[in-house]
Formats: sequence, C-alpha cells, structure tokens
Amino acid sequence: MKLRRRFLTLALASLGLLAGLRADEPAATAAPASPPAFSAGTKLIYKLSNGGTMLVAIDAFPARTGPVKFRYLFSDLGPLGTITMTKEALESATALHNNFDRGDFTLTDKTSVWLSQKIFAAAKAGQPVELDLGEDGKVVFKIDPEGAGFFPLSFDHERTPDLGGAVETILLKSEDGEKSIRVKNDADAPIIVDMDTGSFRVRLSLHL
Repeated sequence: MKLRRRFLTLALASLGLLAGLRADEPAATAAPASPPAFSAGTKLIYKLSNGGTMLVAIDAFPARTGPVKFRYLFSDLGPLGTITMTKEALESATALHNNFDRGDFTLTDKTSVWLSQKIFAAAKAGQPVELDLGEDGKVVFKIDPEGAGFFPLSFDHERTPDLGGAVETILLKSEDGEKSIRVKNDADAPIIVDMDTGSFRVRLSLHL
C-alpha cells in the first residue's frame, strides 16, 4: 500500500520531523526501556547529515529467511521507492546499497539499512570484515569491544520523551578510525543504527 502524501506530511509534522535538526551525537549508554521489537509494520526514522530525515517503513520482515522489503522517503517527500533484499543478500552480502533514488530495487548481493548475517557473525567473532560502501569504496571494519552498549533513540527529548528507548548495539570501526557502523546486536536483523562513512552520516532516531 502506497504511503499517501497528506498522511506522511501530518505524521512527520506531528513528530516534529520537519523542523530543524540538532547536531547532538549520543553515545552508547546504560539501558533504558527497549523500543518494540522489529517486525513488519515497523517504521524507522533516521537523521541525515545533510539536515534531512528519512522514513523507512518495513513491509516484509522474515529476517532470517527473507525477503525483507521496505519503503523509504525523505522529509521533503521525495524521492520515494522500495528496496527488497533476497535471502542470498541477507545471508552473505558484502556490499551496502546506499543509493536511495526514486525507484524499486531488488538486492541479491547487497544489503541496505542492514548488514548481512555473514558480516555480522564474522565481526562479532572479532574478525576483520570488508564492506563495499559504494562511492566511499571498500573499507575494512573490525568490532570495537569498548563501543558495545545501548544506543538511545530520540529525535527530540522534549517533544517525544515517550517514543525513545534504546537499542542494544555493537560498534564496527575502520582501521583508520575515520568510518564507523553501529548495528543492532541481533544476528537475525543487524539493522544499522548509526553509520558514518566520512562522506555522509545516518543515525536512527525513532523506532515506531
């Protein structure tokens, strides 16, 4: 079912998502209440380093077996598209799809807003993992044991105090420390919570 422009405008505005964004940078912290479990129907709202926001609406979520399908749009209501990740992509992809142009994409050898089970398992085991970030090239990441912890979710602490909670995460860092990816500590659904590639950054702010 397609997202309607009027509904999204009202929904985003009611959450204060079309207002100016703060440049706060939360760190892993002690665990407050957890947000709801990820499932079909989950909506993820990301802050972007360019000052915008991105809404990800998950339509299909058999995370272990696939496919996973989600819709996305930006706070200026465009572009709009869908991404479907096949079982093969969820299991073993070593590249990230960071192209959110208008259109519908089916990924067989890449993941998006997600790490593959192969990359997650190797990283958790302490092994270096190579990820193809597209325009940012291939980067070797390794888990930072001191970076694990609960990552607070809140777009605006004053406006949405009851929509926060935190996600348990692990942190991967590049060898030079310039790039990082924080993901949900979940072997079935290692969703990206905070990613800084050097050229752009996305950070999960609300989970509805």
